[in-house]
Amino acid sequence: MNLGNILARRGRLSEAAGLYRAALLADPANVEARANLESLKGVRPND
Repeated sequence: MNLGNILARRGRLSEAAGLYRAALLADPANVEARANLESLKGVRPND
C-alpha cells in the first residue's frame, strides 16, 4: 500500500491524485498509478 492509497482512503483526494500524477510523470507506463487515479473520478472527499 502506498501513501496515495492511504490519503485516498482518508478522503484526501487532491493529495492522493497529486501523488498518482507524480508517479505517472516518473513512469507513464505505471498501470497501478493510472488505475488509482482513475478510481478517484466521481468519488467525494470526506468532510
